[in-house]
Amino acid sequence: MLMAFDCIIGLLSPHICKNCGAVSSTYCERCILDIVKHNNPICLVCGRPCKSNNLCSLCKQAEPFDGLITLSPRIGSMKRLVGDYKYNSEVESARILAKMLAMKLRQTDMMLQKLMVVPVPTVPAHVRARGFDHMLLVAKGLSKMLRVQMNNKILDRSDNLAQHSLSMVNRRKLIKKSLILNSHHPALPDDAVYLVLDDIWTTGSTMRTAAELLHKAGAKQVVGVVITYQPAK
Repeated sequence: MLMAFDCIIGLLSPHICKNCGAVSSTYCERCILDIVKHNNPICLVCGRPCKSNNLCSLCKQAEPFDGLITLSPRIGSMKRLVGDYKYNSEVESARILAKMLAMKLRQTDMMLQKLMVVPVPTVPAHVRARGFDHMLLVAKGLSKMLRVQMNNKILDRSDNLAQHSLSMVNRRKLIKKSLILNSHHPALPDDAVYLVLDDIWTTGSTMRTAAELLHKAGAKQVVGVVITYQPAK
C-alpha cells in the first residue's frame, strides 16, 4: 500500500536521482549499476584489505559469519538514499535498495536458491512513527527478486530503545538485551544459508548478535548483508 501510494506521488511529482539529479527514481539505473559494480575490498570488522566479500580470513575465524557483504560506505548519495528512506518515508527506495542488493548477491559465488532472507527487526516505536518497517520492506523485495524465502518470525525486539546516540560499549550491551529470538520461531532448515539483512554497519553489534541468535536457533550458515557501513574516521 505504501509503495503503491509512493508510485502515485511519483507520477505527480517525479523522483530525482540522489546521485546524478536525473528525473527518474530516487536512484537511476545508471547510478545503481555504478554502486553495484564498485568493489569495497575491506573487512568490515578490522578494516584490512579483503579479497573475498567483506570479511577477511583472520576475522572470519572469530566472527559468527560465513561472510559479510555491503554495497557502499555511508557517505554522499548513498547516505542520503538510506536516510531519506528511513526518516522521510521515501518508500520507493525500498525497491531500489532491494534491486541493488539482488544484483550484488548475484555477483557472489553463493548458491542463491538456498538463501533465506532474515531482516533485523526495527524498534517498534520507529515502525509506528514511520508507518512501516524499513528493513522488512527491503527484505520482501529482495526475496521476491531472487525468488528465495524470507522469514521475519525468527528475530524479535524486546524493547523500544534506539542505539544511534550510544557509545560502542553501550551499543553492545543494549543490543544483547534488545534483540532476541522469537519464542515461537519456526524450525530452521539445516541446509539454508541465512542472510541477515540490516541497513548500516557501525560497530557490528546488531549484526553480530543477530548471527549468534540464528546459530543458537539451529542455523549452520549465516551471511551478514548491510546496505552501507560507517567509514573509519
